[in-house]
Amino acid sequence: FAVEASEFEFTPSTFMVNEGEPIRFTVENTGEVPHEFELEKLGVEAVIPAGKSVTFTVNPPKSGVYNLVCDIPGHLEAGMSGELIVKPR
Repeated sequence: FAVEASEFEFTPSTFMVNEGEPIRFTVENTGEVPHEFELEKLGVEAVIPAGKSVTFTVNPPKSGVYNLVCDIPGHLEAGMSGELIVKPR
């Protein structure tokens, strides 16, 4: 997935995958301040400086809904969140 982080949203903000499939994210921060890409309960947490990008792979998660947040103070409260939906096989 290609993801854009800006003030104060992820685009796209919802991701849907099948259980058991590894997931590759490339997150580009197009904003003017650092942002964080954190998938709660999956141990994924990356801080992306303004103008930079990171790419990483998430091990295949179990089915369920996982919260995506930017945990930098004030960003989540401003609406910077989303979700990863993992469908059962």
